Amino acid sequence: MKKKRLYLIFILICITSCVYTKFTHLSNEDLKWLSAYEKGDTVCFISHNCGIDTLFITDKEINNSNFPFIENEASFEYTANGSYTYKMIHKGEIYDGILLLVRKVDNDKKASISFSLCGYYSDMFSPKEIEQVIGRKIITDCIIINSSNAHNGLYQKNIGIRKVIWSKSKGILEFETDEDSWRLEKI
Repeated sequence: MKKKRLYLIFILICITSCVYTKFTHLSNEDLKWLSAYEKGDTVCFISHNCGIDTLFITDKEINNSNFPFIENEASFEYTANGSYTYKMIHKGEIYDGILLLVRKVDNDKKASISFSLCGYYSDMFSPKEIEQVIGRKIITDCIIINSSNAHNGLYQKNIGIRKVIWSKSKGILEFETDEDSWRLEKI
């Protein structure tokens, strides 16, 4: 009987050591931030001066498991996340970018976003959706990425972006540089 108890205790210790101590999950609302594009999508932007920039979605990844058992031995915490990686061709130059969505362990409210485009970087921030008029359409699920939550990098090439408007459902709608303003070709 004593051996059975020890064996049972040993099994319980093994099982509990194989379960994440903290676990997050992206909600359906969070996942809408990753619904605008699919891997392989191509998006065109037109400037006021009739220039054309092209955005290529090179990868889309979502890590949003409900499996409570540790799959990666590096951490006892599971942080749900998702991302787009993309390349932008601007005036013949190629720039890398990413939109990263993370549901942090210590944040029960919403997922946080980090963003980069053509040398313009944001810190992690909690998106606050606002309404924007783009062309003649009212888009209600936008975030503004500007100097209040982003900056141009110092040690890499950048195009001098000042502002980006990103829609949860449509992706990048518009961005402004020091030289021009660029708008999604079809909204």
